[in-house]
Amino acid sequence: MFVSLQKYLGRDKVIPLYLEVEDGERLSRALRRERKQKEPKYAELCRRFLADSRDFAPEKLREAGIDKIFDNSDSSACAEVIAAYILDCVSR
Repeated sequence: MFVSLQKYLGRDKVIPLYLEVEDGERLSRALRRERKQKEPKYAELCRRFLADSRDFAPEKLREAGIDKIFDNSDSSACAEVIAAYILDCVSR
């Protein structure tokens, strides 16, 4: 989707923000969310997890021109770093 938006709007108009968290933590978070569902769908959770691993592999990120990756282990700290990054991009 990012690549499509970038093509449509132009590279200078779209700032990629890629948030990353360690795979084990990402899976734990997804599992906690799924457990809250009335009817958890664990097979679908696994399918999405594996699909995301392929779709967001390092080589795919490079192909899309995404070179800045934000560590989302601590969401508050990540939000501050992203805010500063956006301000820097806009001020250029």
